[in-house]
Amino acid sequence: MVAETRDLDENMLLDVDTMGNICAITIEQAARRTGMPELSYEKIPA
Repeated sequence: MVAETRDLDENMLLDVDTMGNICAITIEQAARRTGMPELSYEKIPA
């Protein structure tokens, strides 16, 4: 459960739980920011 959303910069958000563990990261316009047309990720079960 997300307890807080932190703005890392104008295009990045970090969701953390009450213990400070990362729940989610949102990177707006990620392909443009990284110069990569595609991004891949791995979802790890909690």
